[in-house]
Amino acid sequence: MKNSAAGQLQLYFWLLVSAAAGLLLAGLTLPLYAHRQWLQTLWHVCRQGLQDIGGHLPVTWQALILLMVGLALARTAWHAARQVRQTHRFAHAFAGLQGPLPARLEELAAAQALTPSDVIYVDVSTPHAFCLGFWQPRIWLSAGLVSMLTDEELSAVLAHEAWHMRFRDPLRLLVARSLAAGFFFLPVMQMLAQSVDLQQETAADRAATVQLGSDLPLLCALQKLLTHPSTPGVNHLVAATAFNVTETRLKRLIYPPAKARVAWRQQLGAIGLNLSVALVLAVMGWLALQPVMEHPTVNTCTIPEAVVSVPQSQIVPFQ
Repeated sequence: MKNSAAGQLQLYFWLLVSAAAGLLLAGLTLPLYAHRQWLQTLWHVCRQGLQDIGGHLPVTWQALILLMVGLALARTAWHAARQVRQTHRFAHAFAGLQGPLPARLEELAAAQALTPSDVIYVDVSTPHAFCLGFWQPRIWLSAGLVSMLTDEELSAVLAHEAWHMRFRDPLRLLVARSLAAGFFFLPVMQMLAQSVDLQQETAADRAATVQLGSDLPLLCALQKLLTHPSTPGVNHLVAATAFNVTETRLKRLIYPPAKARVAWRQQLGAIGLNLSVALVLAVMGWLALQPVMEHPTVNTCTIPEAVVSVPQSQIVPFQ
């Protein structure tokens, strides 16, 4: 079951990464396919003025594709930088509140094959649990959460966050959100990014349930978080897998998968929208591959020798 959940999680993630890489490669290949002719035509259009651009529509489509690729790369990098900055600020806010692990927490962590360096204990009264860090993630637990949960419930939380830590889910979340922001004009990228986020939590919940042999400790921990009056949420720009309560998670834990109803109208609408966008991109690619109009060559004007040899006296002036 662990391998199946991990494989499904990696499937969504690598589908997203592969789709982004394929789109970028196609967007760069089309204009560069005929780069010499493209540069010559661009120089001709610049010299003649924009009124001549109608005769060079393939170049226009190629320039538009390059613009979309540049916009996607810029937005991806910008959103990734924002997430990294907000994540560092979030970690810095808790860094000064670190304390030694309580003996109870250290014992429960050891039962989950976690070392003391894998768990960070912060002296905060509000309940918090999240996995933070990109290449070497750590599990952060607050004093309020540790004191609120029983040993079994705390073990479920540790098992949940340990799954995120072992698969570097914060890093995957950073990449998925950045690509979704970069390719904002493609609905399928948003759907894949949401699937990565949802599947991360679902796989971690499943791992905790298997580890403890029951989903009751996890449900009890979520129920206590739900009834706690002052549990602030984590900023959506922070690339951390926070242990929080969502409607989707509760439904998956409470109801069997067989009772899940598929929203066919939403699914069909999403499929139709994605097909429409794919058709538009395909048409743009086809137009960009059309041959560019050759520039007419203007030869020097020459006067026939017969005209030049006519004597001056035989030329009749026009009246």
